[in-house]
Amino acid sequence: MTRSEAARINGAKSRGPATPAGKARSAMNATTHGLTARDHRLATEDREAYEQNLQVFINHFRPATTVDAKLVHLLAGLHWRIHRAEAIEASLIDMEMDMLAPEIEKTFYCVDADGLSAIGYKSLTDRSTVLANLDRQQTRLFRQFDRIRRHLARARNENLQNEPVAEPPNVPNLAA
Repeated sequence: MTRSEAARINGAKSRGPATPAGKARSAMNATTHGLTARDHRLATEDREAYEQNLQVFINHFRPATTVDAKLVHLLAGLHWRIHRAEAIEASLIDMEMDMLAPEIEKTFYCVDADGLSAIGYKSLTDRSTVLANLDRQQTRLFRQFDRIRRHLARARNENLQNEPVAEPPNVPNLAA
């Protein structure tokens, strides 16, 4: 029996995780950076902060229909993921600067914070595509955010135009 046949037979016996914790862990298996995730919040992120973010969007847009509410949830999730991408970018550059610190101290007499950021950014872009990939994800998220925001605004205007105009109140004729 070949290795792949044995793996197939053993895989057929598996029923997956049995505990709720195991199932939750298994559901996160494919999550790498969380920028394309369906669940907008990573396990390490603060649920309360996410709920506050969502509430800000609900308060601002005040969805009147189920569809509007879903779109508002999408907007809040996209905003959350954009914020995550910004935090990832800052962390990547910080880590690069930390990694280069001994070399920077040897090479430069005095470097301010902007100079350190520039060195970290240049080093990271020279040796990796991670910032280019992150930028591509951010651009995609911004486009989705803007598209949904515009759709919500159009829907809101259509709803306002379709509402019946209230009759003016009866005002007694004072000229008579």
